[in-house]
Amino acid sequence: MEEKKFTLFGTDLQKIPCFKKTFTISTYSGIAAGLGCFLITSRIKKSADVAVLTFAATTLGYWFYCRYNWSKQHQLSQQMNRSLHHVMLNEDEDTNIDERAIVCNESDDDILPSRPIRSDDFEELDRSPEQGDYVLVEFCPKKATIYIGKVIEGKDCDGDFVVNFLRKSDKIVGKFVHPNFPDVASVPEKDIKMLLPHPVTLGFTKRQKSLISFEVDFRFINIM
Repeated sequence: MEEKKFTLFGTDLQKIPCFKKTFTISTYSGIAAGLGCFLITSRIKKSADVAVLTFAATTLGYWFYCRYNWSKQHQLSQQMNRSLHHVMLNEDEDTNIDERAIVCNESDDDILPSRPIRSDDFEELDRSPEQGDYVLVEFCPKKATIYIGKVIEGKDCDGDFVVNFLRKSDKIVGKFVHPNFPDVASVPEKDIKMLLPHPVTLGFTKRQKSLISFEVDFRFINIM
């Protein structure tokens, strides 16, 4: 069953903000005031006048009050929508910048080595890792699982290093990020397979700078 529409000059009055609520409150207020006056004075004409005046005063007062609040909420909603749209545009722009940077990096012969790194290429380190170095760590040689981390504490008395590990970016190939919760472990020197060059960061925004890459081709090793 279709809902009845109250139209005036082709306009559905129920769709006008605050109209329905104002009309309902004003009607109940007028009836209550008229009945109250009649119970006190027992005068019909005076009670009717009080009911009409109360209805008119409540309609005007509540209409302006309701429309003022609705206008504020409507403006706030529009501002939030514009802000959200602006943020989404910036996110898309940042992603496009990152993707263009990756294409440039992969097409630049000076950045990638002439031969990709393989797990069979690991040799004895030229020097012992130092604090601040980025390293390749292999925990399980049988599975050839490699991790990238940053040495945050040098060799201790047991010959171990404290390493803070990175994670591969889920969105951009060849990029690494620091996890939300630090992944720190003590690593024996024998598990450190390679000293990496200093990382490269691209972009200007905070999100872009959080993406870390290395001038190394990791395509043929299983980095976690």
